[in-house]
Amino acid sequence: ESQRILELERELEVLKRDAAARPPGTVIDAWLDNKKWNKKIENQKKVIDKKSGEIETLTKQNTSMRETIERMDRERILLNTKLKNALKLNAKSEKPPIGYTDT
Repeated sequence: ESQRILELERELEVLKRDAAARPPGTVIDAWLDNKKWNKKIENQKKVIDKKSGEIETLTKQNTSMRETIERMDRERILLNTKLKNALKLNAKSEKPPIGYTDT
């Protein structure tokens, strides 16, 4: 264990010498700059996550609305066909279609 302590003390001395050889503030400035950019990156990731959630919600709404429009369009076509058939029958029999009221 004491040997491990000596090894760590030697590593510390080497690191101190390396730090002393650099111009003052370089390591700290680099660390602060790195920290600043990491913070910006994290903030942008949060914005992206939020926007991705919004996109997912809007995509689901869009899909649902498109399905509703398609369903209503099919129903409109069906009802138009029924109306045309009812009018044809009415013209032949001179009876008003079922549910038709003259107001």
